[in-house]
Amino acid sequence: MQTIMKQRKDIPEEVKNALKEEISQYGDRVSFVGSFGKGECPVEGFEDGADLFLFRNPGDLDIGFPLVVLFAGGKAVDIRERLSLLLLRSFKY
Repeated sequence: MQTIMKQRKDIPEEVKNALKEEISQYGDRVSFVGSFGKGECPVEGFEDGADLFLFRNPGDLDIGFPLVVLFAGGKAVDIRERLSLLLLRSFKY
């Protein structure tokens, strides 16, 4: 299990763009979760590592699976399915 590395405070524009609908509706509720090292991320295309970000829904909103974004090398991919739980569970979160 990975540990959360809270060193990254900036949210890349690519991540914000992947979440632009959510941000426009609920505000900037994006937080950094942690970093996957080389070979640790189970998502194809991110074998060399990636940063994981979470969009935190407002407390009164229950919409299903958590919304996360993987980011590496200028590429941001939003994940809105069961895989998001697996990615979050990779960290002590």
